[in-house]
Amino acid sequence: MEKNRTDHLKALDGARGVAALLIVFYHIGGVVGGGEWFSGAFLAVDFFFLLSGFVVARSYEQRLRQGSMSLRSFIWTRIIRLYPLYIAASMVGFAYFCIKLSMKMPDAPTVRQLIDEITYSLALIPHPAAVPWGFTEFPFAPTAWSLSFEFWFGILYALLLPRLSTRALTMVAIAGLCVLIKEAYSHGSLDMGFNRATALGGAARFWFSFTLGVIMNRMNYRIRPMSSRALWIGLPVFSFAILPHNSVTAGFFWIIVVFPLALGAGASIKSRGRVELALDHLGRLSYAIYIFHGSMILFAGAFIKRLFAGPLDDHRGKMAVITVAATLAVSAIATYLYDEPLRRRLKRGLRRNSPLIQVNSALSTAHSATGLPTAPDRPAAPRRSRH
Repeated sequence: MEKNRTDHLKALDGARGVAALLIVFYHIGGVVGGGEWFSGAFLAVDFFFLLSGFVVARSYEQRLRQGSMSLRSFIWTRIIRLYPLYIAASMVGFAYFCIKLSMKMPDAPTVRQLIDEITYSLALIPHPAAVPWGFTEFPFAPTAWSLSFEFWFGILYALLLPRLSTRALTMVAIAGLCVLIKEAYSHGSLDMGFNRATALGGAARFWFSFTLGVIMNRMNYRIRPMSSRALWIGLPVFSFAILPHNSVTAGFFWIIVVFPLALGAGASIKSRGRVELALDHLGRLSYAIYIFHGSMILFAGAFIKRLFAGPLDDHRGKMAVITVAATLAVSAIATYLYDEPLRRRLKRGLRRNSPLIQVNSALSTAHSATGLPTAPDRPAAPRRSRH
């Protein structure tokens, strides 16, 4: 199958959306209990890193190697792709803590703490001092820890990896895997990277999966072309969500074997009609779902506490329904009415001001991925098709 750098891989878009929803249920379970049903869903982040390496390399590596894209242009394209939704989600989280402060709640942050956190958040830098009042090192957008790896290590990728041979990249992936094995068995889980104590393990998660995605792109790895019916066969891939949280060996099987096979299969599936439309929307919403749901969980919890008696554990169903509904609604509004129009405008400005980068349809396949899960950009003026 010939490599095409301009088409959207709809099956992979849809997979990102499903994985993002699994992360939502994983975090809901962590707040209200019942998390054993989705105790392995955190492995979706490894899938996001693998997809990110594949798609970022597919979109930019050739231009970085040829010098037709500068490092500065690469950084700006990543800022345009990652920051609009991240800033919007951070503002929602900031509003939550401002409300707590205004209500003089005992665990509310001080004004000084909120102001200090703004700098860390804008720089995508973890802030351990925020944990006592903000629950995580990224209190305004709790899942931004993977975005931090995605953004800062992405710059390192642009500096070094495109110029390395595939053999050298393989050594980078093997080194990342060795560190990951050591850290995972020492920690007792692959769920690492969300705080500084597990930062080394999180970095290893990123470098192994991201580099493997880059290698798969270079090798043009595909399974033979398949129809959209193969999507149903791929559903068992998501059974990683029910793995025990401390099942390190099974987790490694998924990130080393299952996820790469799923990537190869997803890159080979051709979808049409309503299936393609559904996958497209899942992909477009995936990044917003991932980055907004942390704040939605906080607001949903506060809402339930004010309206219903008893602990949150007694209202698991309500918590799940309210959080998922709010996340989907906010994600749709933020994606379709804010993020996509803003990025189209910013890309036009980048095109005018940077002679080294030709922002074409390949830019539309630039995903995050949360790590980070992100959706493809939409064309500025569609006429006969949505592509």
